[in-house]
Amino acid sequence: IDGNDLLTLGFAPGPCLGKALSCLLEQVQDENIPNEKEALLAKKETGLDELKAALDMQQELLEAREARIARREAELGLSVISNLTGMA
Repeated sequence: IDGNDLLTLGFAPGPCLGKALSCLLEQVQDENIPNEKEALLAKKETGLDELKAALDMQQELLEAREARIARREAELGLSVISNLTGMA
């Protein structure tokens, strides 16, 4: 399988696809599931549902963190400008 298969299952594009594929590869290498498309995409057996939920949550947390950083940078930028204009 590849990232397109996971996108069809509802995974978001990005690094999460690679993580999900790596997890599936580990399960195949550990002989927990057969290296067959049907088996790999069987969400209950492979834990894809749980993995997707965890990766979605991780992505949401990352986006929230980036938004906080952007807001803080904007606040700092405004305070620096205010300080500079107050000094003039």
